[in-house]
Amino acid sequence: MVSDALKENKSLKILILSGNHISDKEAVVLSEALKINKTLTCIDVSINYCTRAGTDILQSVTQSNRALTTLVTEHQCKQPDPCSIM
Repeated sequence: MVSDALKENKSLKILILSGNHISDKEAVVLSEALKINKTLTCIDVSINYCTRAGTDILQSVTQSNRALTTLVTEHQCKQPDPCSIM
């Protein structure tokens, strides 16, 4: 998983996870990894399924992780209804 790799990362500076169906649950896991990672400077999680709570969790990481200077969270979508995809 990306979050596990981020904990070990020593070289990746920019990570684009736009449009990867990330929800609040994944945002929590990702935020925990970002607290540890001190190499990443930019992460784009736009066009996903985070609510305000999920984006707030990710935003809070920038307070403790000074290496992370850019966090893109725009254009979060409502999760699709699985019953309507038929």
